[in-house]
Amino acid sequence: MKRGIIGMFVIWSTLAVVACGAAATPTANPAAGTPEETSCDFAGTGATIAVDGKRANFACPKVGESNVVLLGEIKVGDKSWQIQKAVVNMTDKGFTTKATETVLVTRIELADGSSCAFAGTGTTITIDGKRANFTCGRQGNNDVALLGEIKAGEKGWQIERAVIDMTNKSFAGTTEPMTIKAISVGPKP
Repeated sequence: MKRGIIGMFVIWSTLAVVACGAAATPTANPAAGTPEETSCDFAGTGATIAVDGKRANFACPKVGESNVVLLGEIKVGDKSWQIQKAVVNMTDKGFTTKATETVLVTRIELADGSSCAFAGTGTTITIDGKRANFTCGRQGNNDVALLGEIKAGEKGWQIERAVIDMTNKSFAGTTEPMTIKAISVGPKP
C-alpha cells in the first residue's frame, strides 16, 4: 500500500469541481438498480468461451435460454467506458452468436463489496497522472475513487482504489490495487 501525498491538483478549477461535487453532472451514470443496468460477474482467469476471437471475461444473467457474456477488453469511448456484449447459444457445433452490441460500463463492483459508479466524461480529479474514472462514495471523512485503467493479472482484473483525504490544495491518502468482482453495463452508446 502506498502512503503519503498521492498527488496535487493539476488545475485550480478542478478544486472547484471537487468542492462542489454535488453540482458535477456525470454524462453516463444511471442509478443503481435501474432496468437499464445489468450486473455481470467476472468469469475467472481459466478457460472460457471466445466469440469472434474475443474472450468472454464476464458472465451476465441469461436471457431466456441464451447465455449473455461481455467480450474482450474495456475501451474508453466518448460517453463512457465500453465493452462488447454478446448473446450466445450452445448448439451441437459449439457456441453461436445470436447478437452483439457495444454497451456502456456504468459501475464496477470490487471483491470487497464496494460499488463504484462511472464518474462521467467531464472534468474530474487526477492523482499521480491517473484520472478518477469511478467514484465509490465515502470511507469515513474521505472520498474513495478508482484511478486509471483496468489491468489484467493472475488474480483477475484489477484497478487502483484511492482513499482520498483532501487537504488545502493536495491529497493525502492511500492507494491499493483491488480485484474486480463484477461490472454493470447499461444501454449502448
